[in-house]
Amino acid sequence: MKKFSFVIMLSCFVMFGGVTAKTEAKEICPGPIPQDWVLVNTRTCAGCCTPGRLSTMLVVENTRKMEIGSTVRICPESEIPEGWAIIRTLQQAGGCGKAGQLIVMRTIEKLSDYREEHKRKERER
Repeated sequence: MKKFSFVIMLSCFVMFGGVTAKTEAKEICPGPIPQDWVLVNTRTCAGCCTPGRLSTMLVVENTRKMEIGSTVRICPESEIPEGWAIIRTLQQAGGCGKAGQLIVMRTIEKLSDYREEHKRKERER
């Protein structure tokens, strides 16, 4: 039984990325997503943005302070921040406000810290 549990844990580690990121997530009302934030899901909320009306809240995560090697699964319509790349896609039914639809979630990984690179290039000039 222990061997079986280890295989499941290892499979989850490989499937969902080996680096766990400290995340700063929050819900915002529909509208522009701030720079360095990515859309990870949505949820319906009564009266959250407009009294007496249903709103689709955007669940977003801040990628700015994540370490290189961190991974995040994002919604199909989310922009990919600078320094990040798609490393995996996953088809799933529903999610990200698309109930009953087949969507393609993307897992992105932080490959570089573009702000630090920009600062370094400026100092070299």
